[in-house]
Amino acid sequence: MNAIRFRLKGTEWYCGMNKPFTRLTTTFVLVVLFLQPVISQQTDTLYISGSYAQADLLSFFRSLESRYPVKFYYLPQWFAGETITLDFTEKPVREVVQLVLTGKPYTCKVIQGNQFVFLPKQDFIELTGQLTDYSNRSLSSETYRIVGDLDEAGSFRNVDITGLITDGETGEPIIGATVQIENMLQGAVSNTEGVYKLTLSPGLYTLIITSVGYENTVQQVRVVSSGMLNVELFDKSIAIEDVIIYGERLDRNVTGHQMSLLELDVKSIHQLPVISGGKDIIKGLTLMPGIKSVGEFSSGINVRGGGEDQNLYLINGAPLFNTSHVFGLFSVVNPDMVDKLTLYKGHIPADYGERVSSVIDIRTRETIPESRKVKGGIGLYDSKLMMELPVVKDKAFLNLGGRSSYSNWILKNINDADLSNSNAFFYDLNGTLNVNLNKNRFMISAYSSYDDFTFNNEIRYAYGSNAGSAAWNYIIGTNLASYFTLIYSRYNVLKDDLTSDFSKNRIRSGTSYTGLRYRLKYSGISKNVLDIGFNAIRYSILPGKQNALGEKSLVRPAEVEPEKGVEGAVYINDEITLSSFLTMNAGIRASGYAYLGPKTVLTYLPDMSRDSSSVSGQINYGHNEIIHTYFALEPRVSVKIQFNHTSSLKLSFDRNLQYLSLISNSSVSTPGDVWKLSDAYIRPLIANQFAIGYYRNFMNNTIEMSAEVYYKNLNNVIEYKNGVELEMIDHIESQLINAKGRNYGVELLLKKNTGTFEGWITYTFSRSLRKTTGSYPEENINNGRYFPSSYDKPHDFTVVANYHMNKRLSLSANFTYTTGRPVTLPEYKYVSRNEYVVFFSDKNKYRIPSYHRLDITLRYDESLRIRKKWKGSWSFSILNVYGRKNAYTVFYKEETPSGQNDYNRFSLYKLYLIGRPVPTITYNFIF
Repeated sequence: MNAIRFRLKGTEWYCGMNKPFTRLTTTFVLVVLFLQPVISQQTDTLYISGSYAQADLLSFFRSLESRYPVKFYYLPQWFAGETITLDFTEKPVREVVQLVLTGKPYTCKVIQGNQFVFLPKQDFIELTGQLTDYSNRSLSSETYRIVGDLDEAGSFRNVDITGLITDGETGEPIIGATVQIENMLQGAVSNTEGVYKLTLSPGLYTLIITSVGYENTVQQVRVVSSGMLNVELFDKSIAIEDVIIYGERLDRNVTGHQMSLLELDVKSIHQLPVISGGKDIIKGLTLMPGIKSVGEFSSGINVRGGGEDQNLYLINGAPLFNTSHVFGLFSVVNPDMVDKLTLYKGHIPADYGERVSSVIDIRTRETIPESRKVKGGIGLYDSKLMMELPVVKDKAFLNLGGRSSYSNWILKNINDADLSNSNAFFYDLNGTLNVNLNKNRFMISAYSSYDDFTFNNEIRYAYGSNAGSAAWNYIIGTNLASYFTLIYSRYNVLKDDLTSDFSKNRIRSGTSYTGLRYRLKYSGISKNVLDIGFNAIRYSILPGKQNALGEKSLVRPAEVEPEKGVEGAVYINDEITLSSFLTMNAGIRASGYAYLGPKTVLTYLPDMSRDSSSVSGQINYGHNEIIHTYFALEPRVSVKIQFNHTSSLKLSFDRNLQYLSLISNSSVSTPGDVWKLSDAYIRPLIANQFAIGYYRNFMNNTIEMSAEVYYKNLNNVIEYKNGVELEMIDHIESQLINAKGRNYGVELLLKKNTGTFEGWITYTFSRSLRKTTGSYPEENINNGRYFPSSYDKPHDFTVVANYHMNKRLSLSANFTYTTGRPVTLPEYKYVSRNEYVVFFSDKNKYRIPSYHRLDITLRYDESLRIRKKWKGSWSFSILNVYGRKNAYTVFYKEETPSGQNDYNRFSLYKLYLIGRPVPTITYNFIF
């Protein structure tokens, strides 16, 4: 076939297949053919038969032309080298041609009943006038991304484009990204899940996607029907002296509606200073305003004067009841496994409950890696290893990590005889399986930790946590997403008393938590983002079960009655954009709680303090029988007033309830401390917090400043009677005192985010005061006057500085000063029957000496060569550079009177854990 000849409306057109015609001329002629009316319907009645096995497609067309009255028009290069395998008998020729074109990017039009004209689908859509060019860029068809199904072209007047906008490096959704259509006043903004939606007519468009701190992205799209268009944005790069490049990200300190918020991503965690010889995200939080710890190596944190039990630690949604290894030497969270940490210490969103001071939400990596990745580290105290393993490309991956210690040597070098004769070992393991099936995301997460600590061959603690969660996130529609999570967590403790063969015993205790959470987020109402959900929790607590150890032990078996309780809550929250400068976040949480049997509950005589002498009887409750219930409303509201793009004012009020408390009569908690559920006598802890903050950024968001003021009142705080022993105590309500509290303070932060020199300075003034409210003298502390709580540290000053000498070498230092914590000390003594009788001061009347410490770290980061498979980095640190002997606690010691001790029989001493500079070295690797 050397030429194609057409006669249309009296005009002859020739297209010589052996002559070089331009694409425009050829396609124009073909389009004219497509637009002609059908003259006959021969192909509707023409049936053909044939059998072809791996036949050349071009030969197939020529065979049909020779056997039947049909003609095929095409460019030979479209089908060159293609083969077909068909077997058909008496089939319409139209149907056979459609089978041939299945899966090929071509369409076919029948002209005059028996002439088949082929054309690429993309050209047909554009050249037949079905798509209007709104982009005005005159680009080639290869430049455009197709949205929708080409087979549905021309079927709709208006279509919807939906998609997900994510961070190209982390895969995290980007909130508030703008999708603008060039040359039009139409656009969209991504919601809290990073999802956006546009309604358009089919056509050619230029989309410009922007977000603060990211490079602008331009997408040329060919919209033919409703479909998905996902977009990745990458950090904006700023060259400084043509050498150092820093990422500039969205500064939510000013623009976000959330106040008192701390967020750490992978980059932020990497920049944390070294504490206790390595990266530690829990201890790293203590370098921020309003967040402190009780002592040098204490476990957990204290947020705005609250106890350690007032913080909810979540790892992929599962709570942790112990946060430290080796009594606070290390945190239980492996930093290499953490993708993001969010801490709420002021306004806590309504979807969180269970604690009154803060929520620390830790998430492991959820973005599917492109290839296998292994990361690890070898330090003086512990080693770690983490692996990311793709399971199904772009669909599923496995994340595994673990740490183990060899920390005995550090105990041998601590300046304390008891600790130097102690032994310690720990490990922790993490694992997650992530599956991403478009609108469905599944994650199964598991965590396990174990500690074995023997103190001076007298007491042994073996304790550990096991936690897990299974989550299903489903994007129901453009504006609606659901989140369902099943949760399990358990904390077990063994305490062995090894002081003598006759008193050897083991006490078991533990806490079990089972729960589920469900929430819906809806952003379909203009200027509103609704968050609705519920959760349910079942608690089971073993306060103590004691057994003898060894044949010589005289200890009798004993058990404190277990406890059970259930907690539930429903909530609704609405983020309302009232104007461009005013945003409100309002929500309410309704929580309920039931204390369940089996349980024996004592009754007490009226008008008497609760103790063993006032017991009047007992009530026995059966299995799952309701003993006592509580119900409360927990309103939450915050307001953001945006003055301009660099400053804002935020206000908030929160009410939070806590039905679970840690029973510990010392300021420094130990693994043996027991969790206690609220019951008929011990009411849930209630906290009401008011806060106001001013936020201001300078120099293009490179310098951040904030000032926050807060006031928190607390009701039903647990305090303890003098001389109380809490271990293996039935009916512990007789040993506890009800109190109220007030915490208030000012938090200042000045932070430089980028540049060769970066870091932050914080100052916090805070008070944490308590007051008992008993009706009897024995139920009051300090005669009912306010006294400092064990977490009261009025002044705190911290400086963190990082100096980047080049792309790989950096020097960092962190200095901290805090007021010493309160203590109760003996003031008077006298001898009675050859024994000393000691009178103690009012509770927490004195303070241990102020604490201050300087640490420095020299870090040599991994190679910047992209193709290098093995990359290593080194970290050299010196803890306590100037050898400060910070007191961990103070105590009296009996001595022989002399001139050196002013002829006193008892002298006051301080116990310190680190009294000299301590060098550390860590090697990290990745491949």
